[in-house]
This record gives sequence, structure tokens and C-alpha cells, in this order.
Amino acid sequence: MTLPIHRKGLQPIYAVEVNYEVNFKPKHLGTLRQAYQKASFFEEIFSFVENLYADSPRTVQEFTLRAIEEICSSLGIGTEFVLSSEIVSKNPELSNLGANDLVLELCLHSQASFYISGTGCLDFIRPETFSAKGIEFNFQAFSSPPYAQVHGEPFVSHMSILDALFNLGFSGTAELLTEPMLKSASKYFSEIGGKNFG
Repeated sequence: MTLPIHRKGLQPIYAVEVNYEVNFKPKHLGTLRQAYQKASFFEEIFSFVENLYADSPRTVQEFTLRAIEEICSSLGIGTEFVLSSEIVSKNPELSNLGANDLVLELCLHSQASFYISGTGCLDFIRPETFSAKGIEFNFQAFSSPPYAQVHGEPFVSHMSILDALFNLGFSGTAELLTEPMLKSASKYFSEIGGKNFG
């Protein structure tokens, strides 16, 4: 499922607007109902998702951020969210940076002491630059433990968090996240057969 958007040429991600001229809400909710109505926690989670769709935030960023914050709150995750666009707007000198340099400066401006990176940035990330600034760098190598899914066997990994929520509820999903599965840069690079791809 994707949100329909207003296309206005090249835009920063935070400015992309949701296109409410397309009546996507009933279709999205209908798709979820069809896929998960027999799931163990359907009633609880469907009601939660309906609440998320009740508002009509202007931008994709607002829609997505609200969903992330509500899900995290329901999972007992109390992390503070800071938008990189807000940091850049307060520090315009960062607007000329990109890739590793921008990520590093965002961490420094946030007074971060610990950075967790995904593994989709190996073409530009340079972990040693974080370490040089006193920021501990780790890759997240998440692999979902198998859980009972409404469709049965075999287990299908890397689904949306909604799959876990419908099948396990909030408490069961929270248990999947107790192991962060972090790896130091040196360990991760040694496992994939390279020293550094940055």
C-alpha cells in the first residue's frame, strides 16, 4: 500500500503532500481487513490503524511520523524524535553537505554519543569518522525471529510491522525487539568480506 501524492517536480521529502483527491483510505483499510481479519489481534490493531487514518495530515512526512510515534508509544518505546530537516533549518551551513558528512554533522548537532546505521549505506558511510568524533558506530543487522502468522507456514520475514502487530499484538511485537542485533563496523565488514565500503 502506498500513499497517493501530489507530484510537483523535485521536492524535499518533507514537502511531499498527500493527494486526498484519491479516496485511498477505504481501499487501504479494506486490504488490511481482507488480509488480517482472522489474525489473533485483528480487532485491537485494526481499530488502532483506523485511528491513524482518521486524520488527514497534509504531508507524507506528517502522516508517516504520526504512525511511527503512535506505534512506538504503544510498544513502550520512549525515544525522542528529531527531524533532520529541523536541524538543517536551524543550521543552514549543513544544507550543502551530503552522504556521510551530513549524517555525521546531524549526529554532532544532536549531541549523539551512539549511532545505529542501516546496511543500505555502504557506498558512502565511513564509520571511522564517527569514532574519531567520539560517537560509537554500529550497524543494525536485524533478522526477525519467526512468529505465528495468520497465513500459516512457511514464515515470511521482512513484512511490515503491521504483520507482527496483527499476529502478536503490541506486547508480542515488543518482545521481538528486545534484541537490537547490533554489530560493530569492523565485525560487520569482516562478515561481508570487506574492510570498508565508504
